[in-house]
Amino acid sequence: MSDAELPHGWTWGQIREICTINPRTWTTRPDSGDSLSFVPMRAVEAGSGVLDPFQTKTYEEIKNKSLTKFQEGDVLFAKITPCMENGKIAVASGLMQGRGVGSTEFHVLRPSKNMSARYLMHYLLRSKFRVEAEKNMSGAVGQQRVPKDYLARYPIPIPPLAEQYRIVQTLEDHLSRLDVASRYVSHVQSLIPQQTHALYSAATEGSLASGSKEPVPDFPSLRRSAWSRSQPGKKYRAPIGPNLSILPVVPNGWTVASLESLTDPIRVIRYGILMPKVKSGGTVPYVEVKDLAGCTLHKKKLHLTSTELDEKFSGARIRANDVLLAVRGSYDRSAVVPESLENANVSRDVARLSPLPGLEADYLNIYLQSRFAQQYLKNHARGVAVKGVNIASVRAMPIVVPPLDLQQQIISAVKEKLTAVEVISRTITHSLRRSAGLREALLERAFSGQLAPQDPSDEPASTLLNHIRAESDDQEAKPKRANRTKKAATPNATPSPPPRPSKPIPSDAVQQELPL
Repeated sequence: MSDAELPHGWTWGQIREICTINPRTWTTRPDSGDSLSFVPMRAVEAGSGVLDPFQTKTYEEIKNKSLTKFQEGDVLFAKITPCMENGKIAVASGLMQGRGVGSTEFHVLRPSKNMSARYLMHYLLRSKFRVEAEKNMSGAVGQQRVPKDYLARYPIPIPPLAEQYRIVQTLEDHLSRLDVASRYVSHVQSLIPQQTHALYSAATEGSLASGSKEPVPDFPSLRRSAWSRSQPGKKYRAPIGPNLSILPVVPNGWTVASLESLTDPIRVIRYGILMPKVKSGGTVPYVEVKDLAGCTLHKKKLHLTSTELDEKFSGARIRANDVLLAVRGSYDRSAVVPESLENANVSRDVARLSPLPGLEADYLNIYLQSRFAQQYLKNHARGVAVKGVNIASVRAMPIVVPPLDLQQQIISAVKEKLTAVEVISRTITHSLRRSAGLREALLERAFSGQLAPQDPSDEPASTLLNHIRAESDDQEAKPKRANRTKKAATPNATPSPPPRPSKPIPSDAVQQELPL
């Protein structure tokens, strides 16, 4: 946009022309006991321009530390990735005694008294600016920063000062209403996982299906028969019983049994490949914890391991309708194996479950996501940095099982309700994207002069920019305090004699008393 395209009374400038970038200190230096606001990076919200100034430190605590100094009305700009891309930009306001310190990853912009700090903040919050700034970052990957020089030379449209305040007032009035709506929609979105778990819990506690006349399948007989067919003549090893330290809800006509007693005695519950990652030459897909996100394996791109590792851990290979459960780092993820992953493998952090006939894989997956199952896994997780559930605890997990026809009814009812939840989720996602688009549209209109009315009587921005330049020249013209240097005293040095008088003192001089 050229000067000709700017509204009447506006002009272009550079950020360095309207503010001081990274001033060395505060206008008024604090005393040792004075409190200052302390603003770490996490105290600045992403994209909203909101800053939390309520953490404090005394000047005595921080005076010898490397922290960024700023004062009331300064604009804080996060210069490091990913904070810059996320829009961690805010006006410092509500500071203790008007002064603050914070992360060294902030650029500080101190606007002239003839510029609105909030106008500058909103201009920098535009996604268009952040996309351009990202392309001009420098430094190593993961530690890239926006250079001061790039920020200093970035162009900014400058309206008359009175119009800046009108723009900010109108813009923030619109944004406040948009933010209220966005927060409400985001809150609804945050409730979806809770509602989904509530659905799974209701399903496995008998609230979605009841009244079956069929018995629960005879799992002990089914399991023993599977053993006899595969291992004729070998001694059958009985499964562990359920750990009933916490009692689940067991509706009438349902049964409770350990997970081990409901799974194949040959293809036992087990972990997968230890360190499956290979640099090259991978041929066999394997499932790891991240692949179980969303409790589905459909359309997931899996990493590949070597044929040698797959063969070494052949006992962990998976088949269609197995159920996989994350047991390390996260235990709230599970999924049913689709036919497309037949004979794939799993990592060490995933347990493979092979349900017996009579236990639907989809029902088991639903049960593993219920509140009771999640609480059980949480209670049995061990570890400090990374928690995990051992296989013995997984085998002993109590599973509440209804008759087969009720399992199928439950699966059908849950899928129907999840379809409705997915529709709501897509609607929410669309609404949030639309909200982000409206925010950008408001910002673009604001900085092209289309949001607030112009007043021909306003002092033109060109004159305003001259005032700012004069203000800057006055600051530079002020004499700087001379550095005080102390000469080191030389040990045992002979003191310098007093200066000789310019005229000799007469020998007959008499001391006179001066009248008061």
